[in-house]
Amino acid sequence: MSYKLIYFDLRGAAESSRMLFAIAGVEYEDFRFPIEFVDGRPESPQFKEAIEDGSFTRNMGRLPVLETEGVQLGHSKAIERFLAKRFQMLGDSEIEAARIDAVCEHVRDIKDAFQVIRSMKAEEEKKVAVVKWYDSELPGSLAKLESCLGGDEHAVGTRLSLADICIFMLLTEFFENVEKCASAFKDLKRLSQIVEHVKSLDAVKGWIEKRPDTMF
Repeated sequence: MSYKLIYFDLRGAAESSRMLFAIAGVEYEDFRFPIEFVDGRPESPQFKEAIEDGSFTRNMGRLPVLETEGVQLGHSKAIERFLAKRFQMLGDSEIEAARIDAVCEHVRDIKDAFQVIRSMKAEEEKKVAVVKWYDSELPGSLAKLESCLGGDEHAVGTRLSLADICIFMLLTEFFENVEKCASAFKDLKRLSQIVEHVKSLDAVKGWIEKRPDTMF
């Protein structure tokens, strides 16, 4: 079985899938379109060429894309769920799979809420919103997220799942202010245990050490 994960030379929307490959110990081609910064904005001429020749029409001309078994699979979340199921990280029953999916969607809701702040144009308004986010909104959202979880070491069930990976990525890689983010969940026992457990995995440590150093 061969896999080719296609994205930009960034962590971004493909990094959770790369983490799943690392944890599963499955080889894949990590294809990355190079990025150039023009007037502070990222651009990829090679990707534009690929769009023009129709290479990614099955994903609405977007990335990431996963190629396997002669099929092109699109959308980062669909790819994550596909890999999690294939690598036995989507629970032990349909109920567990649904609970894992729900936790991942809760994580996405938190990300989407912060993206609204990131996209603000008025700088002073944005500064105020960022302070409020880290001081009250993020801690409150994470407390609600913790109340949705099952056991201690894992988010759902008795073993590692996609939910654990999504939580780990949210709390260690998504926010620019790592210190403020860590402070927001330091008193939340289950979230802290999940982060520490995933961080301790040799496969995760190995991937973080060897992956390309990118801006985000």
